[in-house]
Amino acid sequence: MISFKEVASKPDEMIAMTGYTLEEFNALFSVFEEVVIENDRTLEGKKRKNRPTFYKNSTFSSCYELLFLS
Repeated sequence: MISFKEVASKPDEMIAMTGYTLEEFNALFSVFEEVVIENDRTLEGKKRKNRPTFYKNSTFSSCYELLFLS
């Protein structure tokens, strides 16, 4: 599977995959990370029981991967 780290080092691929330059993506990421971490409600409006946890072997090993692959 392609990862953020692979694409971030190639500016043309970064734009092709996301539509953003690395600088624009990083600016968007800071806001995205805040929302993901601080969101304590599900889509149904119920209180979330667990906080998001990122493991190195999971599909989304970081917030960057979550935003990049979404």
